[in-house]
Amino acid sequence: MREIADLGGSRDFYWGILSRDEQRKINLEIKNGTLTFLQLKSQKFTTGRFDYALDVRRSEAIRVLKDDKGKKVLEIGCGYGGITETLAEKFGNVDALDACFELLEFTQLRLESAGISNVNLKFVPIFEEYFQRNLEGNYDLIVINGVLEWIGSGTSQSSPYSHQSNFLKKCESLLSKDGEIFLAIENRWYPKWWVRDPHSKLPMTAILPRKFANRISKSKLNEEYRTWIYSRFGIYNLFYKSNLSVFQELYVLMTYRSPKWISDRSAFRRRRNRELIEIPSVFWNSMIKNGILRRLVFPLILPSFVFILKSKSGSRR
Repeated sequence: MREIADLGGSRDFYWGILSRDEQRKINLEIKNGTLTFLQLKSQKFTTGRFDYALDVRRSEAIRVLKDDKGKKVLEIGCGYGGITETLAEKFGNVDALDACFELLEFTQLRLESAGISNVNLKFVPIFEEYFQRNLEGNYDLIVINGVLEWIGSGTSQSSPYSHQSNFLKKCESLLSKDGEIFLAIENRWYPKWWVRDPHSKLPMTAILPRKFANRISKSKLNEEYRTWIYSRFGIYNLFYKSNLSVFQELYVLMTYRSPKWISDRSAFRRRRNRELIEIPSVFWNSMIKNGILRRLVFPLILPSFVFILKSKSGSRR
């Protein structure tokens, strides 16, 4: 397994299911051979459940992409490597980035354990300007799965919208002529998020105007509300501002993190599902089958959006 390439920046940032100390301890024990991934599944920890990190369901939506060993792929925010492993199986060359060095180390060990050698792991603070300066490429596919909402959260300068737009513009500039971006993010209008925001964990911050969400977040968490998610109209507008167009829209239930049902939007409207993993529930089954509801209401209340994007200026490259 290749060493993790350090593209510069601070290693202060940490995000994980477990505490930083516990994650470092796990990494060290795996390196030393005193802990295996099989044993890790049955371990109990004091600060969180680790089954999320080992769960491969997060990569299910990626499986709708056609295998192509000739493609060069960039994954931004690889985390624990669940999607990285699937990408390595489907494509020939994968660059996987993350802003948390401990998770990159874990992913390195995970891939090594699986015998995967076609992944280049790179440390770069994707929430900072290092990402804008230090990354070059001519990628056929860029994967942004559950990352866009965090862009702009590490600073109080400018709005998250501005940071997210600049981030997507940078990603667009990294695409090859016919390159695509696979992007997944929560739907702001999904009713469950009104009760509990998927990121702030506070009620109503997802749905309220941003300035009111900011006041709630400052009151409860002593920090600004900066993990912005969007309605379908809002996310389309963000893509437009970022020189991207929607090539394909996928309907996913329940969420992109653990999809049980996936359908191409155009095929869905014609009652032909691209992929039907299982019918989620009586309610969603009714929504899927009811003609008017499926066309008008269903797209608005999906928990998540999944898009395949292309550059609007791709033909110029």
